[in-house]
Amino acid sequence: MGPERSFITFSIIILVLATLTAAQTTTTSSSTSTATAHIPYDFWIEGTFLPAGDYTLSRELETVVVLRNEEAAAEEQAFLMPTRTPVSADDHKLVFLVQNGRHYLREIWNSDGRQVVTSEFGMPFSSGETTTQVPLVEKSQAREPNKATDSDPACVVAVSPGDTSKQQPVCPVGTGGNGEND
Repeated sequence: MGPERSFITFSIIILVLATLTAAQTTTTSSSTSTATAHIPYDFWIEGTFLPAGDYTLSRELETVVVLRNEEAAAEEQAFLMPTRTPVSADDHKLVFLVQNGRHYLREIWNSDGRQVVTSEFGMPFSSGETTTQVPLVEKSQAREPNKATDSDPACVVAVSPGDTSKQQPVCPVGTGGNGEND
């Protein structure tokens, strides 16, 4: 193979790599997802305290989500480990581990699947620990009848470790929640 042929082959490889990199960047930036959640209790992300309130979750990178509470001027990043476990559209939520009366963000379940906060990854549940769940509403989702939305008051479900049954959020009366209390 002559020098001209090597240069052409090298140029084609560079062009293909540049195209793939541009496509990856475009895909990542165009798939920025936004969701909202009303978190009815103070909580922690790793070592950072955040007050109860309405939060917007924005995906900044594939493994980074930023939680923002405009009213309280609170903001924190959560670094995530994808589990590659798909999540059904009606099961998007935040999962908090409750230890010594404190709520720690443990998992995010959304259209990207089930993701574990990296500081919690691989940590087994201890006896006496429980989790709480808060519905997560993605902005791109249309409101379904009898489903809570980002403007509804808190709909919280407490579950015990190892409970694999399908849990439905219980919402205050008249909020358009799951219909049980309406």
